[in-house]
This record gives sequence, C-alpha cells and structure tokens, in this order.
Amino acid sequence: MTARTTKQRTATATARSLARNRRAGKVLAPVALDDADARRLSDILAGTGETAAAWVRRMIREQAKR
Repeated sequence: MTARTTKQRTATATARSLARNRRAGKVLAPVALDDADARRLSDILAGTGETAAAWVRRMIREQAKR
C-alpha cells in the first residue's frame, strides 16, 4: 500500500471553503412539526409555489422590515 499524497490547496479553493463554512454556521437546525402544522405549511407552500427554505427566507426578510 502506498501513501497518498496530499493535494496543495489553491487560494480560490481555500476561500470557497471558508465561505461555505461561514454560510454553514447560519443554517437552521431541522424543525419537527406536528401533523396539523405540517399540513398548514404544505397548504401555504402550495399556494405560494415556494420551497420551504424560500418561504422561511421571505418571512425573515419581511420580519426584518418591521
């Protein structure tokens, strides 16, 4: 078995990795919904055509305006 050589990281790859790690720090933990709330959310998303993530982002933006 031979030892693996490590790849040299470029400045671009390092910057991309750092940016990804910064964004990952802002990810919300999964939220468990009961059946009633899950149905309500499904109804809202069906009406808006948004994904759950897009809807949450919009709600955050709207709340920030207040």
